[in-house]
Amino acid sequence: MLSFFIALIIAFVIGMLVRGAIRKGKKSSTSNTATPPPQNPTAPSKPAAFCPQCGQPSSGDSAFCSSCGAKL
Repeated sequence: MLSFFIALIIAFVIGMLVRGAIRKGKKSSTSNTATPPPQNPTAPSKPAAFCPQCGQPSSGDSAFCSSCGAKL
């Protein structure tokens, strides 16, 4: 009977060690395979400017709309 409990304890300890090794292996393998978020090396382009009054596109350096004359 004593040998049964010793075998049971040994099996439990081995099971816990294997379980811990599997969990540790999963954590390290997923952290190594995770890809970082993509980085944009170029600066974002300047959005097109539109007149708030009439909606016509305008050049970025103008102060007034060439179509209706509203202040940009």
